[in-house]
Amino acid sequence: MLQRVMAILAMVGGLSVTAMAQTTPVGLWRTTDDKTGQERGLVRVTEVNGALYGRVEKIFDPVEAARACTKCTDDRKDKPILGLDILRGLKPDGDGWGGGQIVDPQTGSVYSASAKLTDGGKHLVLRGYLLVSLLGRSQTWTREP
Repeated sequence: MLQRVMAILAMVGGLSVTAMAQTTPVGLWRTTDDKTGQERGLVRVTEVNGALYGRVEKIFDPVEAARACTKCTDDRKDKPILGLDILRGLKPDGDGWGGGQIVDPQTGSVYSASAKLTDGGKHLVLRGYLLVSLLGRSQTWTREP
């Protein structure tokens, strides 16, 4: 009897962990260029003190992988794009995250950012914008297994 109870608790606990994993953007994401549809690389999203941060972990184009953020104007200036923190400080906001920033390493532009999980946590829709969300663009990242 005790073994059955333990087995049921283990299954329920396993389901809870799986469900939790789909409710947070923490993990590895495949990025896709919103203009060309081309896969660009992998970004690792982590949580630090309740806020989300994203760092470029892999770049698929070897030429891009060798570049630095020469157009960045903050502490990321001239840092390699590979390993660059492109997403900073998103905090829980309603059914998503907001109040953070995202940088476009190609232009060095820093935008206000928001994010929302879709498709049961399989996709992360990031929106970078100036002033208001209507003045921006979105990218959809895909969760890596």
